[in-house]
Amino acid sequence: MKINESAGLLILCILCGIGNDGLAGTITTIDFPGATFTSVYGINDSGQIVGQFGSAGGTQGFLYSAGVFTTINAPGATDTVAQGINNYGQIVGSDATLGRGFLDVGGVFTPIDIPGAYLTYASGINAAGQIVGGFMDATGGHGFLYAGGAFTLINVPGVAYTQAYGINAGGQIVGRFEDAAGYHGFIDDGGVFTPINIPGATVTYAFGINNSSQITGVFSDSSGTHGFVYTPTTIPEPGGLTLLALGLVSLVFIVRRP
Repeated sequence: MKINESAGLLILCILCGIGNDGLAGTITTIDFPGATFTSVYGINDSGQIVGQFGSAGGTQGFLYSAGVFTTINAPGATDTVAQGINNYGQIVGSDATLGRGFLDVGGVFTPIDIPGAYLTYASGINAAGQIVGGFMDATGGHGFLYAGGAFTLINVPGVAYTQAYGINAGGQIVGRFEDAAGYHGFIDDGGVFTPINIPGATVTYAFGINNSSQITGVFSDSSGTHGFVYTPTTIPEPGGLTLLALGLVSLVFIVRRP
């Protein structure tokens, strides 16, 4: 794998048409009944949602489908989070009790555990059943792709910490890495890494990518923490992300206000 040093994503911020709240459309609040907190992490094309909630009994994952909540608990776990769901309803997540990831297919759980790791989590799954996530071992933090029963390491060259969060149908993977300058997002397109850095940000994470290569994430700057959606003007071909010129990229900021 190699890194595309010629750099990152050249980004132009286009804020036209965004109101004071940063969003246009309808916002639906998701709260698990009786929970102390609810977090939503993944959604598929059918609108099925997965996430995590807290209660007196600990933290548990959930599936929210057609207005009905279903609790997700990995076997033997007291701390479960559901992080990704594909269009077939296959769910991936993590079991913090045992420090491993899981694949949940219709209530049947398959552990995802990197050999030699003391912590493994699964974050994203595409329609082909390819799973991405991260793990920690004695050498640092690493991303992984799990496909066809085999693990492939995802490591941004030259850094000790890489984590993968999302994967689309074309196999493009997004995540974050850490180097001496801080935290950065990345896209891995056929083994070519391109950094994602929002101008002026001190931290950038890339969490999700869809089949149009739109990327979602979070960044922090002097004004606070914000979400973003990056939309390329052309869909990159698998295996070769083309950097876009200034003025040909649109980026929508979703600002979290106090």
